[in-house]
Amino acid sequence: MKKKSNLMEYSDGVRPYILEWLNEVFLIEYNDKQYTDNSDETDGIGLTTKELVNATLRIKGSKFSTQQIYENYLVPLINAGYIDRVDNKKRQTLLSLLPRFKCKTKNYSM
Repeated sequence: MKKKSNLMEYSDGVRPYILEWLNEVFLIEYNDKQYTDNSDETDGIGLTTKELVNATLRIKGSKFSTQQIYENYLVPLINAGYIDRVDNKKRQTLLSLLPRFKCKTKNYSM
């Protein structure tokens, strides 16, 4: 029975530790950036791998290179359709949440 529950856990093809990182690091940074980013709106809202490396170190206390974050966390999430990869005008790759995965928004009302 335990094997059966493990299969259900991986049914979307993403390991639990990656989904945990998505919720605890990516979504927090993504939500924060939505409310604090004053950049050109035509570039869209997104995170760079460098921003995610810094956030992972700050939030989880784990140090990764940009390549490690990309290969170990972002590629599985891109392949599973959780996040999208878009190149912007500044020759950076922005990673953003796909619209079908609504995230909790912060309430900034007074």
